[in-house]
Amino acid sequence: MMEETIYALDIGTRKVMGLVVRCLPGRPARVLDAEVIEHSTRAMAAGQVQDVAQVAWVVRQVTSVLSQRTGLPLRRAALAVAGRNLKTVRGLASIAYPAGKELTEMDLQQGIMEALEDALKKAAPRHQCVGYAVSGHRAEGETLAQPAGHWVYGLESEVLATFLPRRVLDSLFAVLAQSDLEAQGITLEPIAALQAVIPEELKRFHLALVDVGAGTSDIAIVRDGRVQSFGMVPCAGDFITEALGDRYLLDFNTAEKIKRSLCSLAWSDAEDIFHKSRRIETAQAIEALAAPLAQLAGRIAGHILELAEGEKPRAIICVGGGALAPGFEAALAHALNLAPERVGLKTAQEAMQNSHALVARLGPQAATPLGIALVACAGRSLSFRKVFFNGTALHLLDLGRGLNVLSVLASAGVAAVSIYGKPGLSKTFTVNGELRVLKGGEADAAIIEVNAEPASLERAVNEGDRIRFAPAVCGEQAAGTVKEALEEFSRVIDVQGQEVKIYPPALLNGAPVDLESLLPDRARLSWDTGAYDASAAPVAVAAAGLQVRVNGRPVVLNPGRDAEVMLVDLFKHISIRTDQAVGKRLRLLINGQEARFTSLLHDGAEVKVYFE
Repeated sequence: MMEETIYALDIGTRKVMGLVVRCLPGRPARVLDAEVIEHSTRAMAAGQVQDVAQVAWVVRQVTSVLSQRTGLPLRRAALAVAGRNLKTVRGLASIAYPAGKELTEMDLQQGIMEALEDALKKAAPRHQCVGYAVSGHRAEGETLAQPAGHWVYGLESEVLATFLPRRVLDSLFAVLAQSDLEAQGITLEPIAALQAVIPEELKRFHLALVDVGAGTSDIAIVRDGRVQSFGMVPCAGDFITEALGDRYLLDFNTAEKIKRSLCSLAWSDAEDIFHKSRRIETAQAIEALAAPLAQLAGRIAGHILELAEGEKPRAIICVGGGALAPGFEAALAHALNLAPERVGLKTAQEAMQNSHALVARLGPQAATPLGIALVACAGRSLSFRKVFFNGTALHLLDLGRGLNVLSVLASAGVAAVSIYGKPGLSKTFTVNGELRVLKGGEADAAIIEVNAEPASLERAVNEGDRIRFAPAVCGEQAAGTVKEALEEFSRVIDVQGQEVKIYPPALLNGAPVDLESLLPDRARLSWDTGAYDASAAPVAVAAAGLQVRVNGRPVVLNPGRDAEVMLVDLFKHISIRTDQAVGKRLRLLINGQEARFTSLLHDGAEVKVYFE
């Protein structure tokens, strides 16, 4: 690893802290400078951005101060996130080496990436990976603390990946965009805090790390040298501030100021919401906060036990500004039924070089931003690539294996049917018991373009590419008429020099049917192979018109005003059996008199059409 400078940003519910950290190969990281600026409004809530413009303003102030003091252009930032809808998924990968091999760092990285991809496949829809921790590697059933250099015949890798809803990430990227910053990498707050305050040798203990911020309390469980689980409670320091404000009728900012003074002052003077001066005794205030502290500690303890699968950790390590509230450590120890000495605050001084004074000044709240920097230094941040999907910015997780159009579509939540389409539904029917199929229409392929050029799903995408996607159009459902279904049984006959196509009279599901009727799915068509007389099914062409009877069955014609109707016009609406018509003469009668195809019809006419 080359020497690198990392700008770490911790965008919290109450403040924004920025650290400029120098990563040194083979040596502890060094903090060059740090800055903290609090939000002047409730622009954040429970770790999520509420007011993008206001949060961006604070980020710009922090960045400007640090850039001026260090003389460094700060254009990229490493970040961490927290949220109410945190999801964790275990990812597993197994790689076989039949001939055996000596493990290298590249082999371990491949195992981690494949395990992470396994977790991505299991993730909930509309969620995006925001961090992961390596749970461990195993070979031949044994856990390997330092896998590199071992000769193995197979490697099993496990990661714990964390996911957040896309809207949480979208708001964070919007803040960066308005702050003229790019995301260097993203991790999760408890992952960052773990990196800063729990060295590898301590991970053999069964421990819980609790990062108590203003809006959220993030939890990580470690055991047997591996990260067991992550979680989050949407309640933290602001809950205590609000309880103090309720007790003494103070606005939020005043109550926050009083809360922070409880560790150093015997009393504080304040003005309540009625503009009355009050002197608040620290001892009384701490006593008043005992109940809300117990509630907060109870919620955190309950989630710790849930994540630890019911077995209490041996010790609880607390970080974050919210953990500084007087009595919090004792309340958490009581809630977990642990000895008080097994719950305590911890800073990240041992992870630093020549920065002890600065870290001590910042206190436990520096653990998360420092951890963000350390995760970035170790190359374990998740990097995102910005592309535009149908005009909307989309940030894709880059696993280092390249991204293609299919990656973009999957990240955008495009369903497979919209990508590939599907043919229209077919219909089946029988004719005298023989199966027939009407096929549905073919699908129209999706339109995919990258930077206005046609592209395949495998086409690689790069930063800033613009992808246009128009979904595939599914084929139309199969459709056909009774006449079309009987086409193979039709015949063309020559009648006095005119060709006439005639169809057999048919039954649909046992009932007479008009030739132009649509064919339903699973229809049963039948026709009497022994009959040869002409027949017609009842037809209602219009509500009113010329009414005649053909072979005893009514037919209603609507020829239009003043139009003449000839006998040949009836053949659109009647079926004639032709299987026994060879060598026979077609007879046409109107009211018992011989007629021709061109003979005119009148209302009430009796028509007979048959072979003899």
